[in-house]
Amino acid sequence: MEERRKFVRVRGLQEVRYKLKTSGGVPRPVAVKDLSLVGINLYMEEKLDKNTMLELRLDLPDGGQPVFVDGEIIWQIPSHNDRFATGVRFVPLDGGTRDRLSKFILDCAKRVDENREFVRCKLEVDIVYSLSDNPHKKFKGRTMDISRAGMKLQPGEPLENNTRLHLAFTLQHDIDIIEIDAKIVWARTDPDTGLHEAGIIFTKVEDENRSKIDRYIERYCKSRQGREN
Repeated sequence: MEERRKFVRVRGLQEVRYKLKTSGGVPRPVAVKDLSLVGINLYMEEKLDKNTMLELRLDLPDGGQPVFVDGEIIWQIPSHNDRFATGVRFVPLDGGTRDRLSKFILDCAKRVDENREFVRCKLEVDIVYSLSDNPHKKFKGRTMDISRAGMKLQPGEPLENNTRLHLAFTLQHDIDIIEIDAKIVWARTDPDTGLHEAGIIFTKVEDENRSKIDRYIERYCKSRQGREN
């Protein structure tokens, strides 16, 4: 359960506020992309250094008291509207906080039929892709996760924002090749590992391939629920 759940990212937080761990200032609201049991992705208006420690206040939609957690910035890249896409890793959570976040994430996953695009599932398979302006030259990469709306990719070489791609890959435990047109919405190179990463949104998906992705996400969530029970 632990290995699987940490790869599921969901949306639905009512509000998140943060302040620097070393600061006594008033917590500031921040835009949220998604949340997992091990961390949160934010859109921040200020540039902060890697390893900066934050105090976070998470308002869950369960009517309970806010959740307070500490987190460490592990990456930050420029995003749209002069903001910075920011990855924050939680420090180890206490039992009560972990239980509340686990329940929130599981409840979001149970609504997969209505909100599949918000559920991001682990998917580690080889992928072949080509640039739309040079479709005959093929490149190889590796997927990291997938949602109904897009995926995270480790390409073999650095890519640029807004690059349009054609993807070909298979889902785990399946032999049918899925082909999709997509666009890169962010790209970076991990300074620690040197690996390239890119966030991709799907721009053209045939109905048959969309159904295959839907079924994969549904199976993933049901399997995770079974482990929880």
